[in-house]
Amino acid sequence: MKIIRLFHLAIIAGCLLFTTRASAAGVTIITHGLNGNADGWVSGMANQIPNYPTFPGSSHTFYKLYFIPVGGGFELTWSRLRGNPPSSTDSGEIIIALDWSQLADGNSFNTYQVAAPVAAVLQNPNFIPELNGHALSELPLHLIGHSRGGSLMSEVSKILGSNGIWVDHLTTLDPHPLNDPAFPFDSFLYSAVDAPARTYQNVLFHDNYWQNVDFLVNGQSVSGAYVRKLTNLSGGYSSPHSDTHLWYHGTVDQRNPANDTEAQITTAEFNNWYSPYEQLGDKAGFVWSLIGRGNRTSSDRPVGAAFPAIRDGYNQTWDLGAGQSANRTSLPSNNGNWPNVMKFNLVSTNQAQQGANITVKHFYQSAQPSNSVATLSFYLDDDLNPLNSNSRLLEQLTVPGNGAGFVSSQTLDLELNTTNAPPGLHALYAKITRGGRTRYLYAPETLLVVPGPDITVPVVFITNPTSPMVYTNAQTVTISANAADNVAVASVAFYDGLILKGTDAVAPYSYDWSFAEIDNGVHSWTARAYDGAGNTSTSTPIVLTVSIDTTPPIIAISSPTNGANLTTSMTLVSGTAADPGAGSSGLSVIELRVNGGNWINATGTGSWSLGLALQPCDNTIEARSRDHAGNFSSIALISVTYAPANTAPNTPVNILPINSANDVSVAPQFQAGPFSDADCFGDTHAASQWQILNSAGAAVVVDSGTNAVDKLTWTLPPDHLHYGSDYQWRVRFQDSRQGWSAYSTPTVFTTVAPSLSGSREGTNMVFRWPTNTSGFVLQWSTNAGAVINWSDATPSAEIVGGQNTVTNNLTNSIKFYRLKK
Repeated sequence: MKIIRLFHLAIIAGCLLFTTRASAAGVTIITHGLNGNADGWVSGMANQIPNYPTFPGSSHTFYKLYFIPVGGGFELTWSRLRGNPPSSTDSGEIIIALDWSQLADGNSFNTYQVAAPVAAVLQNPNFIPELNGHALSELPLHLIGHSRGGSLMSEVSKILGSNGIWVDHLTTLDPHPLNDPAFPFDSFLYSAVDAPARTYQNVLFHDNYWQNVDFLVNGQSVSGAYVRKLTNLSGGYSSPHSDTHLWYHGTVDQRNPANDTEAQITTAEFNNWYSPYEQLGDKAGFVWSLIGRGNRTSSDRPVGAAFPAIRDGYNQTWDLGAGQSANRTSLPSNNGNWPNVMKFNLVSTNQAQQGANITVKHFYQSAQPSNSVATLSFYLDDDLNPLNSNSRLLEQLTVPGNGAGFVSSQTLDLELNTTNAPPGLHALYAKITRGGRTRYLYAPETLLVVPGPDITVPVVFITNPTSPMVYTNAQTVTISANAADNVAVASVAFYDGLILKGTDAVAPYSYDWSFAEIDNGVHSWTARAYDGAGNTSTSTPIVLTVSIDTTPPIIAISSPTNGANLTTSMTLVSGTAADPGAGSSGLSVIELRVNGGNWINATGTGSWSLGLALQPCDNTIEARSRDHAGNFSSIALISVTYAPANTAPNTPVNILPINSANDVSVAPQFQAGPFSDADCFGDTHAASQWQILNSAGAAVVVDSGTNAVDKLTWTLPPDHLHYGSDYQWRVRFQDSRQGWSAYSTPTVFTTVAPSLSGSREGTNMVFRWPTNTSGFVLQWSTNAGAVINWSDATPSAEIVGGQNTVTNNLTNSIKFYRLKK
């Protein structure tokens, strides 16, 4: 039943997309909770969003944001998993799976610490280079977080708000901030104290889905949100806490069964989990997003008259369409760095004629003093992506700062003219900019522009060439024209005298005129413009004359001679050239190149010279002459040899052990990359010199000396290195002409920890370990619990049989022994 009903819904939604609804160009960020990651249900949900019936457009961008270890900490990075770069999509939609799994164990980091770098990269215009200088926070944000992720997204919204950024939509799925007062038992397992789940003043809409039927883990209701308590979550994961995000997945995924890659929602769950109003999940959850296009200011109560209304989640600190009440938590601060347009609507009809006005209404906040103005612009767009170049400016104005305690609204009339509003269906968006920071917001309505009657002739003039010209060589000249019309230029035709040579229907208008000696003579060119109503006009003519010289010049190289052997890298090349034949236009330039490189102008023409730098060994020198008509001579060519002094081999590369390798043997084998030498005289690998340095790289511990045997691999003899110690190693190569390379970049490695053995000998326990274990001591403890107190063992170790040895009497108590450095 669900599949049939959804088929009809998709048709209706498709009609809305191309007539009255256009909300798009947003950033949806989905993240997990405790010990989770973004590879399961998070990516499963993200992958289904583009399949939602009202998803705007046919292309999108899907990123994964994740942490990588850097310098003892962690840093966010990104990769595009699917879709196109943001500038080349028609929807403008960016979907992000946020993975903070390395920080989510409940002890290492709290959500305050994770939220800070996430909020920072959202505001960084250089974080994702393929955004071409745009920050993710320039677009409307939908933040979705499950469990601890709800705490994380709430804190991200607060940090953004402290910089003046409004969040369009916050969705918390069974939010569970660790060690929140609502969860007193968390401290038995976890030490992190997370940010509270809150609805801050800069959040336009917040929906909160939670349950307390899970025996082990539950969420919480969040004030200021549209709160939907889930009371029936049988099936699915068989864990109500996880089933909360599966419930929300069922409002995104239109399949039956719906599948988030980890669990399914079958017909039984669709019938039991959603209220009749929620229509098996189709009128719930994701429908309240900008993509879903549900009415977030609705007073409907999906679960019944005694339960919360949808508009409860809408910002009512100011009257933005859902009334006013104190349903938001105040921000601790707001520096107002970012200006915002929070709502933007077309309030006049969805169809207008060119030359008429349309009426729009917008709400904005720029939390700055009134003398700090922002630029507010309104555009028509041919798709739903403000980051490409197909939008047209309708009007631009300045608006004053209104402080953090106010939201301003304004109703404006925008003029549609033939330049900024071509006939057709268009989206509308508002853009607000101040201090180099910009935010965008599309109106949910589209606009159909229809043309008026057209009796105006177009205007056309030739822009290139700008004056009469005489051409003395065969070439292709682009004849360009500018044309304008009150509605639109249909095409521009180019005439040589009375002969039509070509027509161009796309601006900039041009015709490429290729001519040769046969076209010698006078040509009078005009451009004729046509509009869609049949109106036409002709430009002022321009005279172009063709007078071509086709006789090529000649050239010869005098010095050096072909086959010469040279001992310096710089050589002076000289020769002669001439431009014989009737109608000669004369020599223009002499050009030389060596080994197929770039052509370089010589000094002189009839007699010429040029110093060239040669490469070691074989070189090819070419010369050519060009006359003023552009004719080139045949190429004169000689081959010479340059024999330089010996050069050192290339610096080798360390292969094994790899950098930062652990548990390396105290008698390891070292391996370097292959020998290479830039000399062209067959230099071979004669010897290597291997060195092991101390951990700081300041002193040589072992030096192989000049080693003609172990050239690429070298096994260190035993008893040179200590167990459990840090070293560096490097190597250099010698060629067959006694040239040494530089040492390779040192590679750090750590030797394996020593092994401790113990045996009973009579009434004693005897412990033994290797002697090359500098810094290690034997310790003992009577307890192996959570807190261990270790003591140094006595007596001090003695060397017996080539090993460190400690003897202790046997006792009736249990003791644990270890080696500690």
